[in-house]
Parts: sequence; C-alpha cells; structure tokens
Amino acid sequence: MILWIVSLVLSALALTGLLVSFLHFWAQQQRIPEAAKSKHLEAKVAELEVASSGLKQEIDEGQAKRLQLVEEMQLARVENERHQREKSDAQQWLRENEQKVRKIDEWRTLIETYEGEAEKCRLELENKQDGLSDLNVELKKRERELREIDENYNDLKQRRTVIQSDVERIESEKNESQANLSQLKSELAKVTDDLAAIRTNRETALTDLQESRAEFERLRSERDNLKADIVETTSKLRQLEREKQITEESVLTFKEVLNNLSTRVDTFQKAITPPSAKERLQDFERPVLGASALGDATLEASGESGERSMLERLASELDSRALVFHPRTLHAFHTSLKIAEVSPMVVLAGISGTGKSLLPRVYSEVMGMHFLNVAVQPRWDSPQDLLGFYNYMEHRYKATDLARALRQMDGYNYPAEGDEAEKVQKGMLLVLLDEMNLARVEYYFSDLLSKLEMRSRNILNDRFKRDLASLSVELGSVEEGDAHNVRPLFVGFNVLFVGTMNEDETTQSLSDKVLDRSNLIRFGKPDLGQTKHPSEGKSTMQGSLTSVDWSSWQESKLAPGDEEQFGSIVERLNDALDGVGRPFGRRVFNAMYRYAANYPAWADKRFECALSDQLEQRILPRLRGLSEDTDEGAGKTLDQVEQVVAEIGDGALIAAFEQARDAPVFHFQGVPRN
Repeated sequence: MILWIVSLVLSALALTGLLVSFLHFWAQQQRIPEAAKSKHLEAKVAELEVASSGLKQEIDEGQAKRLQLVEEMQLARVENERHQREKSDAQQWLRENEQKVRKIDEWRTLIETYEGEAEKCRLELENKQDGLSDLNVELKKRERELREIDENYNDLKQRRTVIQSDVERIESEKNESQANLSQLKSELAKVTDDLAAIRTNRETALTDLQESRAEFERLRSERDNLKADIVETTSKLRQLEREKQITEESVLTFKEVLNNLSTRVDTFQKAITPPSAKERLQDFERPVLGASALGDATLEASGESGERSMLERLASELDSRALVFHPRTLHAFHTSLKIAEVSPMVVLAGISGTGKSLLPRVYSEVMGMHFLNVAVQPRWDSPQDLLGFYNYMEHRYKATDLARALRQMDGYNYPAEGDEAEKVQKGMLLVLLDEMNLARVEYYFSDLLSKLEMRSRNILNDRFKRDLASLSVELGSVEEGDAHNVRPLFVGFNVLFVGTMNEDETTQSLSDKVLDRSNLIRFGKPDLGQTKHPSEGKSTMQGSLTSVDWSSWQESKLAPGDEEQFGSIVERLNDALDGVGRPFGRRVFNAMYRYAANYPAWADKRFECALSDQLEQRILPRLRGLSEDTDEGAGKTLDQVEQVVAEIGDGALIAAFEQARDAPVFHFQGVPRN
C-alpha cells in the first residue's frame, strides 16, 4: 500500500515537472520578438521537435509509471480483500473467544485508521488523475500548435521556392533586356548611317526635281496639242459609230426578214407534208385509264354466287357511307346495266341531290370497274363534242378523255401492249354522262347510240360487220381515196353507259328514240327524316372485275313458265298502248324480256319486281301528256294498264300510277322507294 502511494506521488511529481518545463518554454517563446521568430524559425522548429520528443518520452514514462501504480492498486485491493476475510475470521474468532475482544477492538481501531489512510490515498489519486487529464488536454493543444507551426514552415518553404523562381526569371529577363539593348544600339547606329545617306539622296532628288519640272512644262505643252488631236479624232469616231449602228440595224432587219421567210417556208413545208398516222393519233392514243387505280388483284366473282356477293358488298358499302338506296333501286340499276347489249343506256332521272351521280361512282368502285365521268356542256351539238375531232391546221386528232378510254377498251382494233394495258382491256368501264340533258342528247349522242345499237355478239369475229358498228376516227389524209385516212373504234360490251338528268326548266327532255334504247330509273324525293352517319372504313377498291366474269352474270332466257306469263302481259300492255297510237316495237320487247331474265335470281318475287320495274321504266313514260278528256281511247288504255299494274301487286307502283292518272294530263313521276 505504501509502495503504491509512493509511486503515485512520484508520477505526480514527474508530471508537474513536465508541466513546469512546458510552461517555461511557452513563456520563453512569448518573449521572443516576431521578427526573430521569422528569422530563426528553422532553428526553433528543430528545438521544438527535440523538446517535443523529450516531452513525448516523459509522457511515455509517466504512462508506464501510471500502469505500474494501477497494478499496485490492484494488489492493494487484493490485500484489502484478504484483510476483510481476516476480519471475518477475527469476528468469528471473537465470537468463539470472548477473552480476545479487547485486543480485537484495538485491531479494529487500527484497521479503521488504515482504511482512513486508504481513503485519503484514493482521493489524492483521483486528484492526480484529474491533473493528468488536464495535462493530456494541454498536450493535445500543444500538438495542434506544433502542427500549425509545421504547416507555416511548409508554406514558408513554398513561398521561398516561388521567390527564388521569380528572382531567376527576373535575372533572365534582365539578361534578355541587356541583349536587346545592345541590339537596339547597333540598329540605331545603322539608322544614323542610313539617315545620312537619305540626306545625300534628298539633295540629289531636289536637283532631279528641278530638271523634271522643266520636262513637265515641255510635256504639258505637248499634251495640249494631243488633246486637240483627240477631240478631232473623237468627233470622227462618233460619226463612224453612228454609221456602224445604222449598218448593224440594217443587218438585223435583213436577218429578221430572213428568219420570217425561213419560218414561213418551214410552216409551208409542214402544211404540204402531213405527219404520219402515228403522229396524227398521238393525242388519241394517250391512255387515261390505269389498272393500278383498281388495285393489283383480279376479283374472282363469276356466276350467280359471285354476283350476289358483289351486290351484298355494294349494299354494305353504301350503308357505311350513310347513302340510302332502296334494294329495289339497286337491283334495277344493276339489272339495267346487265342488259346493255339490247338497251345500251341507263338513265337516272330526278331532282338534284338524290344521289344520281354518286350511285354509279360507288357502284364502279365496289364492282372493280374503271370509271370515267363526262360532264355534258350546254353548247354540245355534235358527236365531235363527245369524242373529239381532227384539227386540219395542226394535223392532229384532238381527242376527248372518252375517246381515249374507248380506244383503251377496244381490243379488236387496238390490241393491248403491256401487262397493264392488257389488264385494262380485260376489265370493265363505266361511263357517266353527268347531266346529259343540259344539251339535246340527239345532237351529240345519237351517232354513238346508233353504233351501240348495232352491236351483237354474232358480229364480234366478223371484221366487216364489226367495222359497220364502229365509230370512225378521221386522220385527215390529203390524198383523195386514201383508205388509211379513217381508223375504226369499236365500243365493245366491256363498256357501260349511264346518264343522269335533272328535270327542271334548264334541261331538255328525252326523245322517244333515246327512251326506247334506255332504262329510265326515276329518283323520288328523299326521306329527309331518315338520317344516317357514315362510318370509317377502308377503300373498297380491292381489284378489277373482268368482262368474262361480268358476262357470266348475264342470262338470255326466262324460265318456261315465266316466259309464257311475260309474253301474255307484255302483249296486253302493247295492245293497250296501241289504243292511243303509242305501241312499242320489237326492240322494247327484247329489252323487257332480257330485263326480266337478268333480274337477281335470289330476290323475293323477282318476276313481279322485274315486270313492275319495266312498267315504271318503259311503259308508263310513254303515256305522258295523255288526257282522258281530249284523247280518244285514253280512258280505256289507262284502265287496261291499271289492271296489269294491279295484277302485279306492287303497292308503290299502284299508288304512283293513281297519282299520275289524277292529274289533268297523265304525268308519271316515278315510284318513290325510300
């Protein structure tokens, strides 16, 4: 215990000495002037490093002594525990030996004394430990200051290096400046020598100048003389230029006359030398139809199944476009086109805005037919307005789009050259004469209509008969009797004609000649309350329909039972019309027969519908203007026709007939089918 206390005291004394040394060093450091610090910084840093090393060594020794004291304190604790055990034994012993109580009390007093001393030593040790902690804090503070001194020292070293570098750079610049100064001195001496030479040259130049002035005066006199010569020469030159200009104008005039004569000669040469037939027909042979417009595919639609599929697709397409057409109207239009061989024209009549022009267009798209819209003009008065003409001034045939399209479809006289042209000829073309009655139809369409009527399948392989049913394309040959001055243009059964007409005061009415050769379908006023909205869909152009498939839809005969009934009804109608002097001929009979035979076979009451359509299209229009009051036999004829209409049983037709008969004169306006 005593040894532990002694070692603790010694450690305290060592730490105290170390603290006193450090404080002495700090006080001495404070007395040193700032200038001396900067001057002898390196020496002081070395001394501080030595003192720091000694201080660290003393601290290490103090730590060792502290550890030794801790070990002695642990031994003291062990001894104290042993004394406690001895105390317990003594108390045991006192209980066992009451005679030693007094002696034990003395020992207790002694033990308490030792305990007081131990407590005193413990308190002193705690105080020494607090002092040691303070010394550790102070030591750390000094260590931070020492690091700061090291950093300042390093900074000073760097600054010293920079200063040395600057000094070296200044010395280098100084040396360079001295070299430049020497060079400038040398150049100054040279410039001085040059200046002296310049002064000498100046004096020489002044002498030369005086001589030049004298020469200048002499030359000025000569210049004045030359100016007078120039003025005279210029005057002569201008006169020559005017003469040259007059001569050039005369040459240009002669050149223009020569060019005009050459042009007139070329024109005259062209006039007396007509171009070749190919050049004359160059405009006529320019194509207007393209197979790519219908798609690359070829529609497979032969027979009744193909026909029905195409008509169903037509109805679906019209519905998707919000176009309202009665199924009877679609069947009538389709059937009228199928009998183009005997009735080459389909006429759609009615008020404007009922879809007359739109139906043929959509029909051609869905059916895969080429479509050509021909807008009729009020001034048309000859077939040339429809097909074109030969211009004798230009020696060219000025063709219309219709003439070019008909040439493309004519495979007999103009065989196709190339896959696309061949595909066009194998297809179908639908021609629309829009507002055909703006001009007199007989004026511009009669020639074409007559040629269409002359067609038959029996003449297709007979060139002579086929040429008789062909249009003529004139080439304008100047040689009389030239057999090559006309080219035939045959309109085959792969071309269909549809015309639209508005019935108002600005249009012309159709003659009986046109009506006999046409199927007239009237469009009544639309049902404005029936509104539909178009739906988005893809284009219906999925390919082209071949003329072979189109021909497979056509029928030439009625069923035996229907044929007998048809003959009976048509005969009764013809007798009735004969009563008022308006009978029809074989042409109308054949057309009605073919219509009934070609009406869609799957339609409900197809025979009755076909007869009803023909009454509407061909028979009842013949009775227009008939008056029961003034026309003899008119009442009987109307009664007979009304009886046939009633037998057919078409309610809409019956109502339209009664309305037409109730008018002052018979005025049939068609059957409204909405």
